[in-house]
Amino acid sequence: MSRSVELEALLMEIEFQLRQLQLWQDQRPEDSALKSSLPFCVDTLSFNQWLQFVFLERFREMLQAGVRPPEKCDIVPMAEEFFRARAVNGESLIMLLARFEQRLLEN
Repeated sequence: MSRSVELEALLMEIEFQLRQLQLWQDQRPEDSALKSSLPFCVDTLSFNQWLQFVFLERFREMLQAGVRPPEKCDIVPMAEEFFRARAVNGESLIMLLARFEQRLLEN
């Protein structure tokens, strides 16, 4: 299986986990919220919103356009912090994000 196919499959699994954890939103945030200059849009979006509307969308666009994605995204610590403050068990999502990061590092 090619790297891009594996990454796309992981993105689908991440989306599925967001839905399973009831963290998926049907309504898109305002465009201004998506244009934050801060990492993870911490000033305008919750982490799950950022995952859905920035992370998933951008990586899917890169893969569909044949653009090589970055080799590093350091998303796991942010996910761990997000779930530490909530009563939701996000371990399955964190593990998927770690697998995604690991696959980015591989050639």
